[in-house]
Amino acid sequence: MGKRSSFIKLIQFWGIIFPIGIGISIITIDVISSYYFFNSHAALMRTDYTNRQKQIIKQEVDSVVDLIAYEKLQSEILTKEKIKSRVYEAYSIAQNIYQRNTLTKNDTEIQQMIIDALRPIRFEQTSGYYFITRMDGIEILFANKPEMEGLSFLNVEDTQGQYVVKDMIEIVEQSSEGFYEYHWTKPDAEGNDFKKISFVKRFEPYDWFIGTGLYVVDVEDKIKADLLSTISRIRFGKEGYIFINRLNGDALVSNGKFFSGTKKLWEVFNDNPEKMKNIFEKEYIAALKPDGDYIYYSHIKLTNSNKESLKTSFIYGIPDLQWLVGAGVYLDDVETDIALMRTGLRHQTKLKVFYSILVVMGISVIIILFFNWLNCRLKNDFKLFLSFFNRAVYSQKKIDRGNVKFLELDLMAKNANKMLADRKQAEEALQESEEKYRHLIEKLDDIIWTVDLNLNTTYVSPSVIKNLGFTPKERMDQNPSDQMTQSSYQNIAELLIKELNQEKEPGVNPDRIDRIEVEYYHKNGSILWFENIISGLRDKNGILCGFHGVARDISDRKFAEKEKIKAQEIAGEQKKLALVGQVAGKMAHDFNNIWVLLWEMLSFH
Repeated sequence: MGKRSSFIKLIQFWGIIFPIGIGISIITIDVISSYYFFNSHAALMRTDYTNRQKQIIKQEVDSVVDLIAYEKLQSEILTKEKIKSRVYEAYSIAQNIYQRNTLTKNDTEIQQMIIDALRPIRFEQTSGYYFITRMDGIEILFANKPEMEGLSFLNVEDTQGQYVVKDMIEIVEQSSEGFYEYHWTKPDAEGNDFKKISFVKRFEPYDWFIGTGLYVVDVEDKIKADLLSTISRIRFGKEGYIFINRLNGDALVSNGKFFSGTKKLWEVFNDNPEKMKNIFEKEYIAALKPDGDYIYYSHIKLTNSNKESLKTSFIYGIPDLQWLVGAGVYLDDVETDIALMRTGLRHQTKLKVFYSILVVMGISVIIILFFNWLNCRLKNDFKLFLSFFNRAVYSQKKIDRGNVKFLELDLMAKNANKMLADRKQAEEALQESEEKYRHLIEKLDDIIWTVDLNLNTTYVSPSVIKNLGFTPKERMDQNPSDQMTQSSYQNIAELLIKELNQEKEPGVNPDRIDRIEVEYYHKNGSILWFENIISGLRDKNGILCGFHGVARDISDRKFAEKEKIKAQEIAGEQKKLALVGQVAGKMAHDFNNIWVLLWEMLSFH
């Protein structure tokens, strides 16, 4: 054997080194974890800040879109009211002319008077005028294009393929009056693709309908003029604003300013036109999506035109107006808070390191003093550990005492080897006991089984072969519903539900026992009755994890009970037949008495 070191001295040495190492490790881990937490928290702050700001800008854009839609709707309603009122005025004029002259002038003269009265009337900055059409499609008055008067418009289509006059005739035939939307020419404007809202009303005396309309573009221009200036003044947050561009790139509202719409976005912000074109391309793609979308880019700040910052914007398209509406927020505002946190973290880290060094030094001094005191008492205390090792067994392999380096542990090794021998003897005794128990189980006629909470068999004794013809493995591989009749499976399932419900009740007896009779399938296809005595299986925490039980064949008893019931039923039937015979005999006797009396009476006469 080599020279052994003193365990006590080694503990004294490592008693100093170990706390110092632990202290350094704790400081290192704390510093690393602090910076990791800081980075995680900073990332979380950025994410939360971005999500909150994205929600805010979406709400702002949605509010502006709703405002535009509301104003557009109100303008369309007002427009419809205007043109309806204008048509009613024209109708009143025509009706008045007709009534005043119907007795003194012929129809041709009266019609011309009505046409002459309505032709010069203009409204809505001269874009509004009256038209009169006969119910057969002949244009009577076309104030914007008099050269078209007298022609049939029945087969005239607008740019969308609508038969305008035919549709108007259908409206007045069905309802006498109504609104109609189509695409038409516009005074003082080239082309014939101007969307128009018209109102027509039937004039019965001459089978005409009178109408007028306003152009949607005029309505939209009014909306744009009224809204853009208001929207340009909207602010939210520190530097939040609404911007609006046309889908062709014209700038209308940007950086809190109202633009005329005569310049492209990249012409307004012309320091880097290509960059602005790329930004607008992102805006355009987002505007084409039905629900809008977010985009990310760098842009100059509202409060500092010399600085560009990362920005996210929510874009929503309004196809009717050919607009895209957006709002953005700068994402670098949160970095100021993060920088303050970083400075504070550095200061805290320095303080932690300083205080940790003081603590480690203090602990080291205490440990040195403690081990000087412990050295005198440790040998006696080891005797307590020896008694513990006499009861503890961890391995079949003996300790090689030649490899033990410490004097104090050599004695422990000797006792540990003795414990190993004791354990081996105990295991042999246990194995012998288990063999006896296994032999007892194999000789039993009753079936011992265990199942989990899904009724799957987890163990079954070999006696299952003798009782049901299945090997234990075959039985455990069977589906629970295939082991027994449907009614028995239903009864077992109900019992399981009852047991699980009882588990929830306070103070329930964990060792309770249930009995249930079950019809099992034999491997040969026959059905046998078994009485099961069942109790719960529990894990180390006392939680129900399954059931175990003993099943005993009671088929003979069930057969005897069935035969007994059958015999009782036969005896009952025989008793009923005997009673019927007695009643029949009595009735026959009474009938014979009556017959004799009648015979005697007949014989007497």
